Amino acid sequence: MAVSKIKVRDGAQLAYEVRGRVKEANPLVLIHSLAMDHTFWNAVTPSLSETTAVLTYDCRGHGQSDKPDGLYLVEQFADDLIDLLDHLGWRSAIIAGASMGGCITLAFAAAHPERAVALDLFDTTAWYNAPDKWEERAAAAEAIHSGSVARTCWTRPLRYFSPTRRGAMPRPAGCSGPAISPPRCRA
Repeated sequence: MAVSKIKVRDGAQLAYEVRGRVKEANPLVLIHSLAMDHTFWNAVTPSLSETTAVLTYDCRGHGQSDKPDGLYLVEQFADDLIDLLDHLGWRSAIIAGASMGGCITLAFAAAHPERAVALDLFDTTAWYNAPDKWEERAAAAEAIHSGSVARTCWTRPLRYFSPTRRGAMPRPAGCSGPAISPPRCRA
């Protein structure tokens, strides 16, 4: 699939991909977790897109989207999603997010309840209330980021899948998995 880009209200460009087309079911938005990108969802988008259109995108500071300097607020991520939905002409959608993506999903639904048909939340929190810990998290992410890409990518299956499921997964040689965003964008 080809990645498209949109310029959102503050001028930042976001990379996104739409698979499938809107049919009888509501369109679906899938929002990735921290330090990942839209390819986080590649294992499920082919089957989901048989039923309806599926939007995946790189949140600002991640993947192929712009990485503007400054703090990133969850409300800003929710505004980015509104701009994406408006660009696509989607009045409403099912919004799903993992970890950071779930936090964005909740912020989106709080600000725009009429645009969220349903929510799916995976391993998330309603807010991040420890800003003093972000520098520590960014340093830990930097340590991982500076290692080999294959090692970094393989940590995701270790985190999200059971030992049985991981055993059936081929271990990547060079990892074609999600791009890891620079830690400065997550601090």
